Parts: sequence; structure tokens; C-alpha cells
Amino acid sequence: MNLQNNLLAKSLPIVAQALGNKLGVNVIIGKTSGACTDHKNIYLPALPLDDAKAAVLANGYIDHEAAHIRFTQQGYKDNCENEFAMGLANLFEDIRIEKAMCNLYPGCKVNLANLVRVLVEDGDFSPASDNDHPATVLSGYLLYRLRADVLNQIALMDVADRATRVFKSVFPAGIVTRVTALMYKVENITSSIEAYDLSNELMAILKDESEKEKENQKQDQQSSNDAAANSDSQSADDSDDASDQANDSTGSTAKADDSSDDASDSNSQAGSMAADSSNDDDSTQSVDSQQSQADAKKTAAIDKTLDAATSDMPDDISTILERGLGNSSSETSVPITVGSADRHKTLTSNGNDLLQEARLKTSGLQTRLRGLVQSTQKKRIRLQPTGQQIATNQLHRIATMDTDIFLGKKNKKTVNTAVQILLDCSGSMGNDIHTAKVSALATAYALDMLQGVSVGAAAFPGYGKNDVNIMSLLGETVTSNTNAFDVSVHGLTPMGEAMWWAATQLAACNEPRRIMLVVTDGDPDRGTEDSIEELINLCSHSGIECIGLGIGSLVIADKFPIWRTINNIEELTNAMFEIFKQQLVIKAA
Repeated sequence: MNLQNNLLAKSLPIVAQALGNKLGVNVIIGKTSGACTDHKNIYLPALPLDDAKAAVLANGYIDHEAAHIRFTQQGYKDNCENEFAMGLANLFEDIRIEKAMCNLYPGCKVNLANLVRVLVEDGDFSPASDNDHPATVLSGYLLYRLRADVLNQIALMDVADRATRVFKSVFPAGIVTRVTALMYKVENITSSIEAYDLSNELMAILKDESEKEKENQKQDQQSSNDAAANSDSQSADDSDDASDQANDSTGSTAKADDSSDDASDSNSQAGSMAADSSNDDDSTQSVDSQQSQADAKKTAAIDKTLDAATSDMPDDISTILERGLGNSSSETSVPITVGSADRHKTLTSNGNDLLQEARLKTSGLQTRLRGLVQSTQKKRIRLQPTGQQIATNQLHRIATMDTDIFLGKKNKKTVNTAVQILLDCSGSMGNDIHTAKVSALATAYALDMLQGVSVGAAAFPGYGKNDVNIMSLLGETVTSNTNAFDVSVHGLTPMGEAMWWAATQLAACNEPRRIMLVVTDGDPDRGTEDSIEELINLCSHSGIECIGLGIGSLVIADKFPIWRTINNIEELTNAMFEIFKQQLVIKAA
């Protein structure tokens, strides 16, 4: 893979997590085979690192579902009369909540516009044809027209125009006029219940127009029947008149032979007129019949729509995205799962005892780290051409026209570092867990005492369905969370999931130096090795150092670019000092 600076911050799992945090929703990645939501959390499948299309789908899905979590009232569709009415309510609600979300977070408008563009390009958003189910035609018209006009998703303009033409050809003019007038009310609704009410209004319009069309057709049919009867009567009268005229002409004995020819011509002309009249009536009846059939077809379209099911409507945006993200997941070569995290309520009160033990057995760690930081922050003397204090022992420089005789001071190095500690408390830790948790607490405490260092700590696995148990968040004081470090062994070793979670925390930090320290006894869960290797590569190219501290194990040497091992807590001071004397400070700009 082509790795670039800060690629970690741009990688899809990190972006998805950051977007969820910004919108105030919990995004869980890799725990499901497809995308879904439980109206509290948003679940995404394992995501590729740098797939542009998957990024658009994921960002759009998060924005859309976050809008539902934030704005949609559960159960608002429960009283809908059928599936089609439920689909209409959901369609109006989608428009409402996306509009509200874009007003609250302008960045969502960009994400959703990009999403719609991709869906149009892939054919997921396309207009119905005259031969499709009428419910598909109507709901497609609503969906595309409202997204184009209300949400200003311009990629849909052409699709919306074509959907409009099809809608007008399938439904009666009364439906077109009233539905179009009604649907733009969605711009002003402010609740899910109002979306439900809007769907009820539309259903009422369909029913009302269906009755009107049937009554009109009944009247047209009666008028047609009356006209046909009148036409038949008139034709019979014309035929009788023509016959009488012919008889009178041929029955006259007073006329000459040429008069007989005139009578014959008159008889023929009368018959022709009667025939022409009959043909005109037939043509009119044919046109009327075709119009009646067209009207009946449009009326039938209304009735079919009223009885439609959800399957007769276009897929909503959530369904499309769930399918698309599932396909993206299946194409991912290295499955990336970002651990889910929670803060477990601590039931023990042994934190102070652990801290006392940590301070006693690693007393030199805090002192040596503080001395390291102070030595790097000492101001050194330098000569400069201007200033307020002359270096009297440098006055000889003037003879050579060197004016650098004034004393100046500058900071050599600075400390501005974020450290995220991960403690392995899986079942394999066994008796080593005490050494591990005291080491984690001692390191966190020593670093937290240093000015310019922010420390966070978490353990894996977490509790329940969570991969990570947060012990202390970045920016919190370690001494206020010491009880959380008194963890016990349990479960498997979701090291990869925990490290990806830690990476999301560090990627959001502003500190120029960021460090991930993993305290563990060995291997992660089988099948996650590639994910860990991928993450460490990304971190190294994004300014995050990944460090392994092995507890009685050398296995970490094959996994971490920087590592140390200890067998007991007394060895921690030297191990940590050797690591942090290289990693903790950076040269000042």
C-alpha cells in the first residue's frame, strides 16, 4: 500500500469513528457483516483503509443514521394503514431529518451530496419507467424530486426530471397537481409525527382522486352510451328518408327516361351521405374508447398504488447503503475492526494500594523522567548580534567584525506529548496480571506528573460486548482513576481491536508527539495479526510510535518496532526510561 504522511488520520476506520464522535453517536466497526443501527449505535462492517467509494458510502450512512438517532421518534409509523403508507412516512422522514442534520452540521450536506452522486452514478438512484409498478413511479417521483429540490442534491436533477415525466404519464392530472402541492410541505414539518400525518394526507388524496376518476368515468360512459343511442336513431331516420326519396323518384310515371337516371343518382347520393355519417360516428366512438381506456388505466394505477407493498417501492437510502457497505466489506483484504469501548463501573477500592506499590517499587521512574524533561527544557546560552547583555569574554570578536557578542537564550527541546496505554487483562495473563497492572499504573502516574504530557489508559478485553474498558481518558488525572486499574483477567485477547480504538483516540489529539504503549504477555487473537501489522505501519507513517512492553514474554519483539520486556515490577524503571528518553521529547521548531 502507498503510505503517506498522516495516512492514519485519513484512513476510513479512523474517519468513520471521528465523524461519529463529532455527531455524538457511537460508531462500531467490524462487529457485524453489514451496516445497521439499533437506534443507539451505528454498526459498520470491517472497512477497507483507503477505498474512496467505501468512504463516501460510510460517511453518508453515518450522517443519515445519526440524523435518525438524533431526530426520529420511535414508533411514529406504527399506526400506518399499510406498508405503502409506512414507506411514504419513512420517505418524508428521511427528507426531514437530513434537512435538519445539514442545518446543524453543514459538513453533512457535503457528505450526503457526495453520497447521492455516487448512487446516481452506480444506478441505485434511477427513475422508474411507464411499465413499472405505479407505487414505484409515485414514490420515485417523491424521492428524487424532494431530494433535488428540498435538499438541493443537484446530482439528482436529471433523474428527478425524468421521474416527473413518467409520473405525469402514469397518473391522472388531478393526482399530479395535488400530490405535487402536498409533498413540498415536508420543508416545514418538524417532527416524525408530522411526517406520518403527511403520508396520511397523501393516502387520502389517492383515495379521493380514485373515487373522482371512477365517477367521471361512469358519467363519461353514460354520455357515450346516450350518444351512441342517439347516433343509431339518427342513422335509421336518415336511411328511411333516403329510401322514401328514391321510391318517390322511381315511382313517377310522368317523368322521362332521363328522369329515371336522376332518381337513381339521388338514391346513390343519399346512401353515400348515410354511410359517411356512420363512419364519422365510428371514428368518434373509437377515439372516445381509447380515451376511456387510458383514463381507466390511470385510475387503476391509483388503486394499485393504494394496495402496494414496500417491495413495490424503490429501496430507501439506508437499504442501498447497507447493501453497498456489505459489498465493500467483502472486498476488504485486511479486515479492520475498531474496538468498542465503555467505562466499566469499578467495584473495588484497591486503587490507592496499587498506586502506593507502584510508587514504592518504581520510585526512580518519576524522578528520572522529570530530570530528563527538565534537562531538555533548560535554556542554553547562545550569541547573537543584538541584545541587552554583553558576553564580556567574547569582546575579541569585534576585531574580526563579528558582532555576535550579546547573550541570548532559547529552548532546546519541548514536551508536548499524548500517551495512550493499553493493558492486556485477557485470560492468558494469569499470575502476570498483577505485574502488568502495577506497571501500567506506575507508568501512567509518572508520565501524568510531567508538564506537557497527557495520558490515557484502557484495558482489553472490556466487559459485556465491549473490546475495551476505559480506565482513564486522555486529559484526565490518573490519581482520580486509580481504582479502575485494579482489573482481573478474563476473556480473549482483542489486541488489534483495542489498538485501533487507541489509534482513533490519538488521531484526534493535537499533540505533535503521540505514543501508544501496549502492556501484554504475548499474542493477539488468531486472525488479527495482519490488522495489527497494518495499523503499526500506518501509525509509523503518521507520527504515532507503537511501543510494546512484554510481561515475561519476548513474543512482542516480532510485532512492535520499539519494545522492552520485564519479568517483575522492579525492572520497569530502567525499561521505561530507556524507551522514553528517546521518545518523549522532540526538538523545538
